[in-house]
Amino acid sequence: MSAFLNLLLPGAAKLHYTVVMLVRILQGLVEGVTYPACHGMWRHWAPPLERSRLATLAFCGSYAGAVVGLPVSGILTDLIGWEACFYFYGNHHLFSLIACVCVCERERESVCVCAYMNVGRDHMKCTHICVCTMFVGGKEGF
Repeated sequence: MSAFLNLLLPGAAKLHYTVVMLVRILQGLVEGVTYPACHGMWRHWAPPLERSRLATLAFCGSYAGAVVGLPVSGILTDLIGWEACFYFYGNHHLFSLIACVCVCERERESVCVCAYMNVGRDHMKCTHICVCTMFVGGKEGF
């Protein structure tokens, strides 16, 4: 959703600055649930002794994205114009989502993970959850 809103920003800037503010507020609302949702997913998916390490690795990805994205944005702005950054990243994320859905649709059974679910006090049970069903629907998805 945020990638789609990112594609709207150059057009919103041409309309009026209040439209830009509205789009950015919507992006903030959409992205604001990301970090808490990651904690919730790791709570169910990661073994207790590996949760902090896996969460740290996942959250480092956002900082690595900024380290790579800022110079790329500068190059895109210099070569094409300020709108290029919004179109490049918005289209990249939408293409990635479409590619993930297509791969998952084709190879639904091969993209399953073992999720550790709490079944009682200090007991964990391995449950196989197909990641693809979260994107394309199915009985085993969230």
